[in-house]
Amino acid sequence: MQDFIDMYKEAYKINKDVKLDKVLKEGEIEVSEDGYKLNASKDADILEMLGKIKLHTIVNDMRVFKPTTNFMEIIVLAWIYKTMSMHLEVLEMDLLLEKLLIKKEHDPFASYAVLKILEANPTLTGADSSMMDHYLTMELNSELMNQMEEKQKEIN
Repeated sequence: MQDFIDMYKEAYKINKDVKLDKVLKEGEIEVSEDGYKLNASKDADILEMLGKIKLHTIVNDMRVFKPTTNFMEIIVLAWIYKTMSMHLEVLEMDLLLEKLLIKKEHDPFASYAVLKILEANPTLTGADSSMMDHYLTMELNSELMNQMEEKQKEIN
């Protein structure tokens, strides 16, 4: 499994150490002094976690790992897939999208956001889709994540 991580770490162009750590809970990522530790038992989960790590190296915000609102989680997920799509072969990406759509079949907003950012032209009606479209057109950064938190507070 560590060989798989190392191979895709290189494919994603992650310059820090990424180590498998079975002490962590399944699906957990931890930032360490010299890089990252993760625990996963499935290849597709590892690819998605490496996508999170890659996005974290770009955005450098811990909310990439633990989004504070549902809306932020959807936007971050979409950007993870966008980040991954830049580094994976078409077949690998197809397998991940299939996994995402199966996993998110109860969540049309997450599926919409990922497909939208991958330029697949999905449709979704209502105010949520226009707000999502707005945030998906901008580069993800800490300031944008702050705005998403504030928006969620206004809505609640």
